[in-house]
Amino acid sequence: MRFSYVHKSTEWPTSKLTKFVNLSSGIFKLLEYLHHENSINKIDVILLYGTYLSSVNLLLAAISKFRNIIYVFSLDEYPDHIIYPEAKRFYSGYLFERVFIRRFDYILVISKLLMEYCDSIGIKKEKILFYPLTAADWKGKITLPETNNYFFYSGFNRTTRGSHSYEKDDPQTLFKAFSWLSEKFPDVKLIVAGQIDPSLQKLAAEYNISEKTIFTGKISDEEYHGYLNNALGLVIPRPDNPKSEASVPFRLGEFLLTGNPVIVTRTVELDSKLKDGEHVFFYTPEMFPIFKAKLKMIIDDPILAKTIGEKGKLIASEIFNLKSVNFELMEKINKRLEEVG
Repeated sequence: MRFSYVHKSTEWPTSKLTKFVNLSSGIFKLLEYLHHENSINKIDVILLYGTYLSSVNLLLAAISKFRNIIYVFSLDEYPDHIIYPEAKRFYSGYLFERVFIRRFDYILVISKLLMEYCDSIGIKKEKILFYPLTAADWKGKITLPETNNYFFYSGFNRTTRGSHSYEKDDPQTLFKAFSWLSEKFPDVKLIVAGQIDPSLQKLAAEYNISEKTIFTGKISDEEYHGYLNNALGLVIPRPDNPKSEASVPFRLGEFLLTGNPVIVTRTVELDSKLKDGEHVFFYTPEMFPIFKAKLKMIIDDPILAKTIGEKGKLIASEIFNLKSVNFELMEKINKRLEEVG
């Protein structure tokens, strides 16, 4: 089986005219690409990732039906009209649930809550496939940082779609806790990886941790995995909102596979797979003292932290194993391929 990832850029121009030109050009290029690939080696499956309702996605649905191509949708978070309460309108609500999502042969969902959501809007159970988080060990080179005396955070503060936005991570809780921790352990650093966000730099200044916080900016995969492997602990601070509750952070799998202790916000989905104090350190946004205590525990008891990290790696390799998770999906697709001939 050959897999092709069709993607070139995430840049989106600001001009409406340029957006229209890019969209129109992109549609024709996509049609040309699919026709060319299908003429060389028949396309069996199109997998769409993302919850965006667009003309391109509906066009792909029409092409898949015409060409007898299996069309699969990966749903890893609630759609916009649930994430953004102010966006509950005809376009994002009714059309998504009554038109868009029903064009697919299968819906891959990353959590049990999303399975329940699909069932609640009338999607047939045989079309809903539970496809949990997958992760694989990094096999490439790594560039280790000069110190290993740091906690590591990599994520996004806020995500915006159109005029709507929501908190994707909760860095304020992390910065507040680290500010407390740094008074007791002045040599410990906080590494913040990813594109530099001025709002995070301002937040670090407000909590008086600017000198102890290193903003890396965009870094290579070798540097990124070097930071992961050399850290005291890895932190995924998530806010209390519908997105966090129904989705699973993609960072979690690769964080756990390092064998380092991970501190992550507790959700129903994660609680059903991982045990607090055995595989990970859980906390809830409203329980700030627990977050502080678990940061301190990693420093105070490195043997316990190492044990939890190793157990986290072991269970992640079992439940997030890419090969075993893919097995059910491939069985379903192969059966469907036999049906459509």
